[in-house]
Formats: sequence, C-alpha cells, structure tokens
Amino acid sequence: MAARDTPRTLLVAARPLFAREGFTGTSVRDITRAARVNLGAVTYHFGSKRALYEAVLAEATQPLMEALDGVAARGESREDAAARIETALRALFRILREEPDLPGLLFQEAAAGREPPEPVAKALHALLERLAALVREGKSYGSVEAGDPVLTGASLLAQTLSFGLLWRTLGPSRTRGVMGRTAAGLEAHVVDFTRRALRPPAGPAAR
Repeated sequence: MAARDTPRTLLVAARPLFAREGFTGTSVRDITRAARVNLGAVTYHFGSKRALYEAVLAEATQPLMEALDGVAARGESREDAAARIETALRALFRILREEPDLPGLLFQEAAAGREPPEPVAKALHALLERLAALVREGKSYGSVEAGDPVLTGASLLAQTLSFGLLWRTLGPSRTRGVMGRTAAGLEAHVVDFTRRALRPPAGPAAR
C-alpha cells in the first residue's frame, strides 16, 4: 500500500471498529490489523488513536451537514418555507439509511457518561442551527406555528436521530415486528407528525 493511501486506509478500517466497540473498546492494534498496516501507522499519520477517532467522526458527520446545506436557506413563498423543513428531515433520514452506524457514533461517548467528542458537538450544533433557521423562516412566512425556533429545531433533530438509533438498535426485522414499520414508514411518520405539529391553525387565527 502506497504511503499516501495509508491515512485513508486507516480511516476506513477504524470506522466500523469504533462504531461497534467504541473508542475505549478499540485498540490501535485492532485498527492496524484491520487496515493491514504497520502498528506505528496510527501515530505516524494521526498522532494518536484519539486524533484518528476524531477524524473518523468529523468525516462521518459531514454528510449530515451537507444534506441540510442542500436545502436552500430561504424560500420564496409560504409553501416553500414549510416544505423545506420536510425536505430537511427527509435528507437526514436518507443519510441515516445510507450510513446506519451514524447514530451510534454520534452518541456512544455521551451514552457512556463521557464528554462528547469535539467533532460530534460541533456537528450537532451546526445541524441545530440549520434546522432552527428553517423554522425561523417558516415562522416569518406564517407557515409554521411553533414556539422557540431553537427548541423546535432541537425537537426535530432529536426525533430524527432517535428513530435512527432505534432502527439501528433493534434492527430492521425487530423494528418491523415491534412497530410494524419499515425504515420508509418511520420516515413518513416523522415527516407527517412534524407537518401536523407545525401547521398553523386554519381560519381567522392563522397568521
């Protein structure tokens, strides 16, 4: 393996190990064995196992932010503003379907009672800001009936990621057995629930 490919090889090999075993449960030897590189490669290319872990997390969270960046920051109509929130949720669900290890990677350190890694904290903060901006936009058009945009954005983010974590924990067959729903069904439920919750009241009371 050429030296220039080694960092990429380590990132690819380390991600499933960290996702399955966590940071403390994964050794440098585990990573280098999976990557088929020298034991010193992690230190040489990343400086430490912690730095490699944070590089894995930074790369893993990037698609989530890119998905929301693909939703324009400002709509041109009342309908556009409301639809953008649904589009954002569907974009997040798409990433979670494509990368089902993400919820575990995001929350494994916090679940163990440890401080969340910096890349995770930064990514969640950025996602929350993007969702809050969409809610704020909807309120400005009168197409969203919601309170605090930040708290509403947090609710949307928590609901989406928690469903992804539930799906990952139970597995498709168990989730279907418990709730009678597929991943697509769960996505449709969250989007419909959000639409109903944020819809302004009809009639004279509507803004």
